[in-house]
Amino acid sequence: MTVTISIERLESGMVLAEPIYNRFGQVLLNKGVRISDRHLNVLKTWGIPQVLVEDGQSTEKQFEINEEMRNRALAKINKRLFWTPKTPLEEEIIQLAIQQAVQHPWP
Repeated sequence: MTVTISIERLESGMVLAEPIYNRFGQVLLNKGVRISDRHLNVLKTWGIPQVLVEDGQSTEKQFEINEEMRNRALAKINKRLFWTPKTPLEEEIIQLAIQQAVQHPWP
């Protein structure tokens, strides 16, 4: 599970859940980096207001999505979509939606 945390509350030892970019789109720190005091200074210098960190308390069940589950979730998602994925990013969005639909079903 991940948590968004302000730079003021960020502490050494926390692990980034996603990369941090500066205003020019350059990666300052990659996903998975364990924050150090030096990293805190860099983030403050760049004016980064908040980051996404791993909270270490994931209670989500880890399981594989079988074909039947995937098809059901995709059918529900397709009822709400008005477009067809055409790029890898759009396809990734669909895959994330399938994962969410399986883990957190809606009617």
